[in-house]
Amino acid sequence: MSNDLYRSEDSTLSLWDAANILEYATSRFTSIRLSLHRSHVTRTDDYRSQFVRHLVWEAERFVFPFINMCAASSVSSSMPMYLCDVVRILACWQIGTLDDNKLYDAFEKFDCMVDGDITVRCRIVNLYAYCWWKDRFDLGPFQMPNRISLLEVKELVEEHFDQLPAGHLLIPKLPQMPTGSDPLLHQVRCIREHMQRLGEGLQSMLLTKVEEGDLALDALTRLEGPVDEVMDAMRASHELIDALGINRQ
Repeated sequence: MSNDLYRSEDSTLSLWDAANILEYATSRFTSIRLSLHRSHVTRTDDYRSQFVRHLVWEAERFVFPFINMCAASSVSSSMPMYLCDVVRILACWQIGTLDDNKLYDAFEKFDCMVDGDITVRCRIVNLYAYCWWKDRFDLGPFQMPNRISLLEVKELVEEHFDQLPAGHLLIPKLPQMPTGSDPLLHQVRCIREHMQRLGEGLQSMLLTKVEEGDLALDALTRLEGPVDEVMDAMRASHELIDALGINRQ
């Protein structure tokens, strides 16, 4: 993994760790969604029930603990759009707004390409630990572990990033800020960092638009000569027609 500068102790969780773990969780949910789309297994009630049970297990091992740890420290970690959608429906299931069938339907209908086709393709790897979705999980007993240690999760994340294709290096990292003892000061720094990046993005976009406008103006300017030549030719042809007395009807 190339994030040695931000590596934390095995027993602690930094904001950088949380962001990488949530990216790993997004990869798992994306792989699950794509596998579900390709599967031709009959969606029986038992299949749906087992799928939801495993889906909740995913969130309870790779998502909710790390969101909660960030929240307890009064900080927040950036999450991909697709993971935000998944977390939202799982939270609705937890509070009873959605039952098992509605949760299954909502997950199945979600567009896992919401973060962009290239990003999604670079997010998927060949090997996942605890990849229950690649087996007939609905035919046997539930065999997922009750707990996964923070150290093991970090190791899984490191193995995951080692498998990513080279194209993943071209995708910019989500902005991260080092943690501090003052949560309020940390949030202010995060806001300043995001505003700075937003300003840089807007400046780049405006410069691009100005350059495009200059190119369009230059193209129009280069057309003036040919257009004038065409107008002169038309004017000369009309004069010739008038001189010859040809009927233009």
